Amino acid sequence: MLIIDHRVVNIVCRIPDDHPDAQHLRHKLTIINQKHRRGLLTDAQAELQRHEAQQAIQRQFQPDWQPSKAAQQQISQRHQQATLRFAEKLGLEL
Repeated sequence: MLIIDHRVVNIVCRIPDDHPDAQHLRHKLTIINQKHRRGLLTDAQAELQRHEAQQAIQRQFQPDWQPSKAAQQQISQRHQQATLRFAEKLGLEL
């Protein structure tokens, strides 16, 4: 007889399909449920792990990172130096 923990089902249903770790989180919740059914986790441990998985589902908004002007200049300078070293190594003139 298969016993389904409705708390896990409810959490799994709330994982958006476009979440980058959706498959991993679903798998993790399945393992938590199986361990709990087999008695390898106490109720408190299973609840704590479910709560941690539920927190991982909620993504914080992060705007695209853009370097400051000074950082961008350093990046450009490193790229230019790397390009010059590569051209010198291959005997190319820029």
